[in-house]
Amino acid sequence: MGALDGNFAAGEDHSLEEGVGHAQRGMDRLILIRHGETHANIARILDTLLPGAPLTDHGVIQARRLGRVLLPSRDRLSEIVTSHALRARQTGAGAVAGLHLLAGPGVRLRHEEGLHEIQAGEVEGRSDYDAHRQFMEIFHGWVHGKSGAAMGGGESADDLLGRYLPVLRSLVAEQRVPGEGEGAGVANGV
Repeated sequence: MGALDGNFAAGEDHSLEEGVGHAQRGMDRLILIRHGETHANIARILDTLLPGAPLTDHGVIQARRLGRVLLPSRDRLSEIVTSHALRARQTGAGAVAGLHLLAGPGVRLRHEEGLHEIQAGEVEGRSDYDAHRQFMEIFHGWVHGKSGAAMGGGESADDLLGRYLPVLRSLVAEQRVPGEGEGAGVANGV
């Protein structure tokens, strides 16, 4: 099976089926959010190591506006969970601040291990065409069933999903009231 079809390592099921889509077992929706703009994004720098680049001023505004976007979910949203990447933490904090300003306190912010971006290895910190080409060739391989492929010193799709999916499953399982929960997670370019 291919890298993005739910079965990545031989005999190992990485699907979210255990929790997502089964309202009787927990939350009925998980909202995944990409972090706001960073200077590394603007310069097209492969920035995958923690803590990573901070948000630009525009990224901070984007994060605050996220509170308005999440407002319709406010009554069902108890917390926003982020990776440990600085840009994700700042985006989550901005969203919580925006929600608090619009609707009062109630949504918490939490950071979780394992939700950070795919580690780029040898092309980390680079912005040149060749670095992006190498990165995209590996990603293309994942999509076409080569989930064990990785950049030199970086992660494979199997590595990524091995740390990422257990956290998502745990977040889904934490929601105990059937059909009455939504979770939001701020992550990176996974």
